[in-house]
Order: sequence, then C-alpha cells, then structure tokens
Amino acid sequence: MKSFKYIGSQAHNSTILVGDEGNKTTEDIRLAPGDTAILPEDHPVIQSLIAGGLLQEIKTTTTTTTSNKK
Repeated sequence: MKSFKYIGSQAHNSTILVGDEGNKTTEDIRLAPGDTAILPEDHPVIQSLIAGGLLQEIKTTTTTTTSNKK
C-alpha cells in the first residue's frame, strides 16, 4: 500500500477485489481531482491509473526520534 494523489481532471470510480486468495473482499475507490488515498500499488486497476498518469505517488518520509534519558 502506498499513498497517491489523484491528478485526473474527471472523477474516477472503481470497485476492486483486494485481499488474500481465500479472503478477497470488494473495495470501492472514489477519487476526485486532488484527492489523496492509500491504495494497493500492485492491483491492475491502480497500475493502469499510474500508467495513464492519473495517480502520482506521494513520497512520505519517516522520522525517528531518540531520547537521551539516563
């Protein structure tokens, strides 16, 4: 799962199957221009939206903090 921003000019609606082979469920995806969502990047519908230039991955950075308690 990765974060994406939808940069299409028209709204997009899809219902996709997600999950393990024995435990698949449907998930509705509704995207409007400018929306951000966490999506399964290996799903064919998502790959098609990426290839068509409609989804742009949002790079996220994680910060690690440490404390110097003694």
